[in-house]
Amino acid sequence: MEPVDVMDAEEANPCPKRVWVLTTLADDEALGADGSLPPGLQFHLSRCPSCRGEADRLKLVSDALRELSTMDPPVALLKRADEQ
Repeated sequence: MEPVDVMDAEEANPCPKRVWVLTTLADDEALGADGSLPPGLQFHLSRCPSCRGEADRLKLVSDALRELSTMDPPVALLKRADEQ
């Protein structure tokens, strides 16, 4: 997995809709059953590179966590967890 640069040139002047974008993306109930984005959010992301970058980074994190959830933990970790 490649490291992601979290600093944008636009960081000093973020989009005023950034909080709305991140809140909507984090809300599972706001997304369609198939994971589709609401039309208003799709429209905004198609026109705002700053928010689109944030959405892309959030998707990378979500995808990485989903990938981790499919992996079996090391036996030593399971043993330590059982001991606790």
